[in-house]
Amino acid sequence: MTYTVLKGDRFRISLNKEEMLRLFGSKEKICEDSKQTQYAINLLLKKAISDSGFKVGTKGVFTEIVGNISGGCDIYFIKPALVLKLKEKRVSSFVLEFKNCNDAIAFSKSLASQNSEFKESRFFKMEKGFRLILSANSGLNCENCAFGFSKKLYKSEIEKAKTEEYGKELIPKNAISVLAKL
Repeated sequence: MTYTVLKGDRFRISLNKEEMLRLFGSKEKICEDSKQTQYAINLLLKKAISDSGFKVGTKGVFTEIVGNISGGCDIYFIKPALVLKLKEKRVSSFVLEFKNCNDAIAFSKSLASQNSEFKESRFFKMEKGFRLILSANSGLNCENCAFGFSKKLYKSEIEKAKTEEYGKELIPKNAISVLAKL
């Protein structure tokens, strides 16, 4: 079991397959909204807080559980204050996944031709494929823009955190502009 404090008041607990099965019994039980699952997650969080010093505060945390490479799972905790700050900014954040670099370039050229404004655009190489983190002013309908270019579209802060952690950042700033010029 490992604990990692991530950027932006996010925290991750990684369990290998044996640890996950010992705590939850099976992968299926993790997704159940049962008292046993809630109890196991609370125990993990309390242990992680005491071991790592991560501070939750009085408003609790949002939780997301995803499978990991080892056959276990990663449990992400996000402070509600972070979620509220993101909503207040009125910025739409997206993570787009591409099969290859050419699809990302074509997507970027399409967006650049629309003169869309972005607060952030960063490009990453992942284990399989590429990802683009895009934060746009509200009003951009990224779902329509990405159709035909992107393999997947995520609106999750968890996916953004996973991209930042597991990906190799190739273009740290203005990725749309840089890719559109290629």
